[in-house]
Formats: sequence, C-alpha cells, structure tokens
Amino acid sequence: MSSILKALKQQQSPIVRTQSQLNNELFAAQKNSASGTAKWAIGACVAAIACSLVVLYLPLGEQDNAVAQQAQQPEVYRWGNAATVPTIDWAAAPEPKPAEPEPIIVNPRGQAAQQPASQQDALATEGISEDLLSRFEQAVKATADAKQNDVDSVIPTLSKLNPSLQRQIRAFTYDAHMYVSDESRRWIELDQQKLMVGDQFRDMQVVKIEPQRVVLRRQGKLFAVEALVDWKGAQ
Repeated sequence: MSSILKALKQQQSPIVRTQSQLNNELFAAQKNSASGTAKWAIGACVAAIACSLVVLYLPLGEQDNAVAQQAQQPEVYRWGNAATVPTIDWAAAPEPKPAEPEPIIVNPRGQAAQQPASQQDALATEGISEDLLSRFEQAVKATADAKQNDVDSVIPTLSKLNPSLQRQIRAFTYDAHMYVSDESRRWIELDQQKLMVGDQFRDMQVVKIEPQRVVLRRQGKLFAVEALVDWKGAQ
C-alpha cells in the first residue's frame, strides 16, 4: 500500500512541479504587467503635467519676448508739419533819424549892428504871469502877417524902446549866447558875466533865454535884446 502511494506521488510529482512552475510564471507575468501598467500611468501623469506647464508658461514666455522686443526696438521720431513764418520786410521799417545837434551860438565879437526902428514902450508885466505872456506871444506870432517881419513879438527889443528908456540902460557887450532844449542849461554872457535864467545883471533880471534873443526885466517892464548884439547905449 505504501509502495503504491509512493509510486503515485512519484507519478504526480512532475505534474505538480509543472503546475507550480506555471503558477510562478503567471505570477511573474502578472507582476510584470502590473509594473508596466504603473509605469505607463506614471509616464502619462508626467506627460500631462509637462503639457500643463507648457500651456501655462508659453503665454508668459511670449509676453516676455514681446516686452524684450519692444525694449530693443528703437524709438521712431516723425517730423511735424513745417509752419510758415511771415516774412518781415526790414526795408519798410523807417530808420531812426539821428538827433539834430542843439543850436549853440558863440559870439565872434563885432557882429550885427543895431537896426533903426520905431520907438516903443517896454511891456509892463505887473499882474501878468510868464505862462500867460508866453501863450499870448505865440498867438500874436500865429496871427501876424508873414510880410511884417518886425511884428514877431509883443515884447519890444531894446533898440526899439523910447529914447527916454534907452538912456536909462548903460552900454554892455553881448559876449556869448547858448541855447539848448534843457532850460536849466541855457546861459548868456553880458560884459563877460555868465548869466542864467533868474540871474541879476545890474538893475535887470534875466527872464527868458530864447534861440535868437534874451528877455530882460527892469523895474517891472520887459524888453528883449537880440542875441550877440552889443548895446552901445542911446544914440
């Protein structure tokens, strides 16, 4: 009995070994298959993550490239439209005329002799202002006949005064006469004495210095003396 069982075991042994070997191979195959599936799944996950990263960072990279290109691109300047400048005609503008020199008269002694004239009284100035007298003179000059050269002022000249008045004024020389636009710089020289407006000469006062004469006042009466004409006294 025991020999029969031993024989049967020996006969079944190859079969058992074969089945065990098949089981091992099948397990190994399943293990390899599971390992391959896991690797495939891991690879698929890695690929998906990589694609996501590419999709996420690709626009950022394009933006960076665009910014870099804009930074590297040189600025383009464009010329504006030319404005028309009006032409200036310099020739049309009048050139300023140089100021004419002010008249200055210096006496070369011995000029101009006295002229005979009709006798007149000196002009009394009591109660009359010098401004009113000056305006009155201008009105007389404006209305006087151009042919009557003697009628050029309401103030008579010394040579035209009455002899009784002329005899009261002693002879004197008219040495120099300077007339400028600035009244404070005008002056005359009588008997080598320099006089300005307001100065006293003997019993006469210098009232006004005009371009061609000087106006004097004596005892409240006015008379004029022609510039650079010496007074030789009553004849």
